[in-house]
Amino acid sequence: MDPPNIRIWKTLLVASVLVIVFSLISLPYLYENISGDNIPNRPQGEPPIVYQWDIAISRIVIALISMIVGVYSLKKIRSN
Repeated sequence: MDPPNIRIWKTLLVASVLVIVFSLISLPYLYENISGDNIPNRPQGEPPIVYQWDIAISRIVIALISMIVGVYSLKKIRSN
């Protein structure tokens, strides 16, 4: 049986890995149709689609912070 502080670090490690995985998996799905009414402006073209860079950057920053927390918690687990 692990001491309570080791369980906390293990839980934090699992949570940080999940945050990293979900934030990186969601990056390809950040395209947005900006035509407004879903009708293309040109009859032969597709509707204008843009990538939401502001959300992507925030998710990358969250993933990096989560990776730092995960590495720190892994070091705490290995030191005990």
